[in-house]
Amino acid sequence: MAVRASDSEDLNPRPTKRLRHDFAESAFPHATPCHENQGSATLTSPPSLRRLHPAALLLSLPVLLLHPKDHKMYLQSLALARHALKQCLTLPSLEPAEECRAWTGLAELGMMWLETGAEGLGIGEVELALTKALGISQKYPALRLYTPHLTILSARLAQQYQGNSKYATQTLRRILNSLEGSAHTSTSTPSHIILTLYLELIHSLALTAEDEASTASGPPSLGKCLAALNAMVQGAGVGPNLVELLCLVIKLQLLIRYGVWTAVPGALGEAEKAFNEYDAPPSDPAFPSPPVPPTLRTHLLILSVLFHTYAGDAQVATDRLRVLHALLDTGVLELKANKAGVEEGALEGWADGVIEVSLLLHNLYNK
Repeated sequence: MAVRASDSEDLNPRPTKRLRHDFAESAFPHATPCHENQGSATLTSPPSLRRLHPAALLLSLPVLLLHPKDHKMYLQSLALARHALKQCLTLPSLEPAEECRAWTGLAELGMMWLETGAEGLGIGEVELALTKALGISQKYPALRLYTPHLTILSARLAQQYQGNSKYATQTLRRILNSLEGSAHTSTSTPSHIILTLYLELIHSLALTAEDEASTASGPPSLGKCLAALNAMVQGAGVGPNLVELLCLVIKLQLLIRYGVWTAVPGALGEAEKAFNEYDAPPSDPAFPSPPVPPTLRTHLLILSVLFHTYAGDAQVATDRLRVLHALLDTGVLELKANKAGVEEGALEGWADGVIEVSLLLHNLYNK
C-alpha cells in the first residue's frame, strides 16, 4: 500500500530559490545603489573597457603560459607559448615592433626548448626566427636595442648547438667594436648592454677554453678570456666598483680552474684589496656605494680557502674559512621568491642597469 508523504517529508523538495543580489553592487561596483540615488532612478554606467588588440594579447601570452623548468608541464607550456607567437605572426598589418618582438620570442623559446634536449624542434627554426628578428631590428633605428640581445642568442646557438665557437666569438667581438665605436654619439648604447656583451664573450671564450683544456699546451683561449676581462674592467670606470669586483672573481676562478697557480697569489691579493677598498667608508656619506652581493663575497672566500689549502697555508685557510662560515650562518644565501617569482635579494647590491646573465662558473671543489 502506498504511503503518502506529508508536506514536511516531501521526497522531492523544490530547490532553494536563489538569493537576489544587488545588481549595482555585484555587476557594477562603481555604480550608485538605488537606495542611495534618491534624485534619479538610473544607475551609473561602469567605466568602459578598451578592446585589447589581438597582437598585444598574443605577445603577452607566453609570460602567462610558461611554467618553471622543473615543472612536469614545462614542455607543454613552451609549445603553447610558441603557438601563440606563431598565431601573432599570421595577423595582418603587424607593426614592426610587434613583428620583431614575436620573432625574438620564438627564438628565445626555441633556445629554451633546445636546452631540454627534447625532440620536436629543429635548429633551423631557431635560426629562421633569429634571422627575421635581426633583419627587422637592423632596418628600424627605433628597434636597434634588440640587436645585441639577438646577437647573443645567435652566438649561443652557434657555439652550443652547432659547434662553431669561432663564429660565436667573432660575432660578439664585432658587435662590441661597433657599439663601443658609437659610445660618444647620439645613438650610444646603454652601458649595461655593453657589459652584458662582454660577459657573454667571456662565457664563450671560457667554453672554448674548456674544450682546449685537454691539449698539451693548455687552453689558448684562456689568455683571450683574461684580456676580455681587463677590457670590461676598463670600460666600467675608475676605482673599485661592482663590475670590477665581479671581473676579479671570475679571473681568479679561471686561473684556479686551469691550474695557473703562479698567477693566483697576485690575482687573489688584487681581489681582496679591491674588496677592502670598496668596503671602506665613502668619502661622501651622501652617496654611499651599493653593498657587495653576498654571492660574490662568498665566491671570493671559497676561492681563497681553496688556494691556501692547496698551497699548504693551514692557518690562513682556517682564518678565511671561519669568516666564510660566519657569513653563511647569517643566512644571506637563503633567498625566498616573491610573488613575481624573483628571488628577493638575488640582485641586491648591483648597480642600476647591470643585469644578471649566465656565466660559466666551474665546480672547483674537485681541485
